[in-house]
Amino acid sequence: MSELDSPWARAPGRFGAHQFREKLDVPLVFATWFAGGLRVVDVSDPFAPEEVGHFIPEPVGDEPSPQSNDVDVDDRGLIYMIDRNRGFDILEMTNR
Repeated sequence: MSELDSPWARAPGRFGAHQFREKLDVPLVFATWFAGGLRVVDVSDPFAPEEVGHFIPEPVGDEPSPQSNDVDVDDRGLIYMIDRNRGFDILEMTNR
């Protein structure tokens, strides 16, 4: 992911990969990217991974940028993402 892909990449705070969902039960990798939010990568062809979804949250309160920190997915496919400063998002992938 390029820093140019996030409007918050140049704001104070971290930018870059942080944590991915450790359980791989589908060919999708869900990874948090600090100021880059959530990135979803299809690795069904490990020689040609493809980003198939993303979500970049707005900063919360007086924070200069989001700091997406951890992600998990439940059995229904709901995606839970927390921000290391403050914030919690529950997401659902569409068009997949």
